Amino acid sequence: MVVVTDASHTPIPPARWVLYEAAVVDAVALLRPPDESWNVTIVETDPMLRFDFVRGVEAPRTLMMEITLDDDELLMDVCKFVWTYWPIDESAL
Repeated sequence: MVVVTDASHTPIPPARWVLYEAAVVDAVALLRPPDESWNVTIVETDPMLRFDFVRGVEAPRTLMMEITLDDDELLMDVCKFVWTYWPIDESAL
């Protein structure tokens, strides 16, 4: 389960929100087991975008990047981040 929230001072415009949320949900779905609990907070402060990822009760880890509207680039960056901090433990498979 992935819960995504917006913590920006001004709400993220709907078109960008859909892009950001999809990148987060897709990255976690591709790279992590489905039984994990995730909370991701997104903050958009022009020109930066911040994603605060929390798995279960772990401490948050933050991805900061320039705002992009390229959905492929965003998904790739989020996937790289998730893979770097939470690689799959093949012994558990």
